[in-house]
Amino acid sequence: MQQVLPLACPAAGDLECPQRRIADGLPIATATNTQALWPMLARKEVAWPGGDHFMEPGETETMAFDFLVPVGTKVVTLLSYFRNATVRGQDVGWSSTTVHEF
Repeated sequence: MQQVLPLACPAAGDLECPQRRIADGLPIATATNTQALWPMLARKEVAWPGGDHFMEPGETETMAFDFLVPVGTKVVTLLSYFRNATVRGQDVGWSSTTVHEF
């Protein structure tokens, strides 16, 4: 989970921070990062009991996670990535980004 608003930089010298890039008149994404590097509020990685978790084409699944959001946070992004366990030796899978406004 990343904080989008209010704008904040976690480290004073962070030149890639979106707040600093906006203040300097630069785009928030860079040549090496196609997405803005919003400050990370929380991260959750899941190790499935018994190994990989499989879904068949056409199936849907819901996974619930709870995160504490600091007071004053107005907008966050949630990035989800699911690795394709059938493709060995490559990091391929499915990703999704959702934006939530409080």
